[in-house]
Amino acid sequence: MVGTGRLDVEALAQINSGAISEKGVAGLASSLHITARHLRRIVKAKTGSSPSKLDRDRRLQQAKQLLQKTKLSIVAVAFNCDFASLRQFNDVFKVTYHITPSQMRKQGRATQR
Repeated sequence: MVGTGRLDVEALAQINSGAISEKGVAGLASSLHITARHLRRIVKAKTGSSPSKLDRDRRLQQAKQLLQKTKLSIVAVAFNCDFASLRQFNDVFKVTYHITPSQMRKQGRATQR
């Protein structure tokens, strides 16, 4: 078990490395030898966000970079960033960035010229 003084640091490090996408909140909590509720509580206290939101934000940031810097299709970006469907990816992306992934890609290309 991770010491209580380092628990929040370890939890955040694992979230940032994609552990929630891999094993879910319950799986991450189990690997840290705590309950999912306790994990949510310590992450919320440290960051003001839930573990799931931090994971989603991490995946969206990764998607944004892929859209701007690669020629991967939007479908490939969505699935590479662990979104369950293209529709889910498009919806979450638009709510977060207020533009579609296609528009983000065009902006990225315009700034690279």
